[in-house]
Amino acid sequence: MSYLNFTGTAYLGLPENSAFMDLINKGIKKYGINFGGSRLNNAVPDIYDKAEDFFSKKLYCEDTLIASSGTLTGILLANYLKKGNFDIFVSEDLHPALKYNFRSYSSFEELEELLSSIKNKKEKTLNAVLLNTINPVTLKAIDADVLSKFHDSDNIVFVFDDSHGIGINGNNNWGIAEIAKEIGLKFIVLSSLAKAFSMEGGIIAGEKRIIDNIKKESLWGGASPPPPFYFFAFIKGENIFKAQLQKLKRNINYFTDKLKNKNDFKFLPDFPVILNTGKPVYDHLLKKEIKISAFSYPTKNDPLTERIVINANHSFNDLDLLLKYI
Repeated sequence: MSYLNFTGTAYLGLPENSAFMDLINKGIKKYGINFGGSRLNNAVPDIYDKAEDFFSKKLYCEDTLIASSGTLTGILLANYLKKGNFDIFVSEDLHPALKYNFRSYSSFEELEELLSSIKNKKEKTLNAVLLNTINPVTLKAIDADVLSKFHDSDNIVFVFDDSHGIGINGNNNWGIAEIAKEIGLKFIVLSSLAKAFSMEGGIIAGEKRIIDNIKKESLWGGASPPPPFYFFAFIKGENIFKAQLQKLKRNINYFTDKLKNKNDFKFLPDFPVILNTGKPVYDHLLKKEIKISAFSYPTKNDPLTERIVINANHSFNDLDLLLKYI
């Protein structure tokens, strides 16, 4: 049976975008389908360095590294912070790759109190505060007003997991980095590339000395990078991303404007995930040949959530059909 899907994380609809797939095919012809060696290999394709430079400029950072997955970037960065002289604080809803046994906080109110106490410490230790920019399950989003109070905190490094923000959020669609730079924060950005950009891999962007140190780790040098053709298409595809983002925003606004029972759903401005907070609708929609996201995360023991995921390729007819049955 074929379903009308409102699932996944391909927010920009790139897997079904013919222009982007043409770039993917050109990248395959140029670089092949895989590079199975180490980034330390003397024959590594130059596209990785080019892509890292591209990311660095977009994210207002000195340097970037590419790894095989967003999860690996989390592990690499957590290992770096553990080895350094950092006091480390993590949001309770952070990805498991970053959490370890670090001290946690659960709300922005608690975070604000924490940051104030760190800022006012007489002993100026190095502190790393790790947080999600957007949690796609609960739709808890970062509070820029809280962050702006700590623009002059030289002893705090903010580590942003922007996996669900890069590509669709921010004035330039590059997520939290522009906001962090405008506030004047010391920051690191890490992200999966498998969400809006529909690519394999993950990135860490930050100060050059941090990236250089992480690149010395055997876990990075011993892992193969994502296939190079993705990054050929990525660098060439910026206009495609911008056009798809406009379609996505149009669809989000269309859907949320027409949604009648808004009290049964939670959503954020210009974010393509709509959380069902009312009665379950998954089984009802499945009978109408419509599939939404419905699963427990990050373990099977966590609460099941129902979410509608809109992408750039949905038509108004698709959205109208969904609206009809919820």
